Amino acid sequence: MRIGILTYHWVYNFGANLQALATCRYFADAGHEVSILNYRPPELVDAYASRVPPAQAEAHETFCDTYLPESPVCRSEDDLVEFCNAAKLDAILTGSDAVFRLSAKLDREDTRFPNPFWLGWVSKNLQPTPITASLAASAMGTNYYSLPFSARRRIGAAIRNLTRVSVRDLWTQLMVLGMTWGRCWPSLCPDPIVVLEDVFKIPDTYTAEPSARRRQYVLLSAYEGMFSADWLAEFVAAAHSQGLQVYSLPLPDSPASLAVDRELRLPLSPLEWYCWITSAAAFVGVRFHALVCSMIGAVPFLAFDTYQTGRLRLSSKSYDLCSRAGVRSACLDWRQKRELGPKKALALLLASETDRASRYVKKAKQDYSRIAIGLLEH
Repeated sequence: MRIGILTYHWVYNFGANLQALATCRYFADAGHEVSILNYRPPELVDAYASRVPPAQAEAHETFCDTYLPESPVCRSEDDLVEFCNAAKLDAILTGSDAVFRLSAKLDREDTRFPNPFWLGWVSKNLQPTPITASLAASAMGTNYYSLPFSARRRIGAAIRNLTRVSVRDLWTQLMVLGMTWGRCWPSLCPDPIVVLEDVFKIPDTYTAEPSARRRQYVLLSAYEGMFSADWLAEFVAAAHSQGLQVYSLPLPDSPASLAVDRELRLPLSPLEWYCWITSAAAFVGVRFHALVCSMIGAVPFLAFDTYQTGRLRLSSKSYDLCSRAGVRSACLDWRQKRELGPKKALALLLASETDRASRYVKKAKQDYSRIAIGLLEH
């Protein structure tokens, strides 16, 4: 089959790039011809360009140019229609990632409804109409019930218009159920990164140094000001007492400078980022895909949850992931983070059982394969 994939493949975010790679390689490995629909809405392009250092932006672009089968740049729905009509695709998948995220502020094209990620343009403009499906789509905590009733009706109609629906988290599943009045029960599909190493061999360029230091360091990945100087100093001292170094892992748009043994610096390839996580002795920090990578590498972790909406923990994709993996206690809200001393943090990490997370990854690979292939059925 000729498959088009519409996702946040190009954004300057390590996890977004890796999930796109895993998705493409999975379907290509299954014998399909895959194209990434290179949708780049100008508002989103400008937003990332304003907050990510140019050298790091170039690292993400190089990754996309090297590893992803991108279409020509599509800046609008009309551009997508033009490419897809010429390509004569058999199926178009939206996702993985936060393709079902919406904003009440209506501040960007990709978070207003409708937008191209909902695939409403396919049945209107493409003949014959390809299979349309969502693959591990996420609303990323969006509460659809806060939107106007007219918008909710149209969201429900858009979902029912898809051939198959799968979502990445329980919150999105509940939102889809609500918008369709229970007429669409989406499958819960793991993030594609769980199958990355099954379908893609990471070049030695990226694996060499992390592998040489395997299990010798703890990674800290945080926003500026998340850890006090005293907390960091005590954590580093505690790590040294266990024969471990402490490295800081930067975020693409927030390269916090931490007083630790080594600061891994930008620019950083998404594959290099992945390898530093999976080779670590432990991980402490933020970002959903960092937790997925930790689980893949059987790396103990503590997650500081930045995705929770108000008091609704269920809205957090990190909390959902940890709950389904049976390691809910590893996902800390801000109250728990404030109460967590550095020595206790390290003790929790060193005492962590990784068996549950490893069993989750094994099952997640099976679930992903079953669901991904099922999406292509009429």
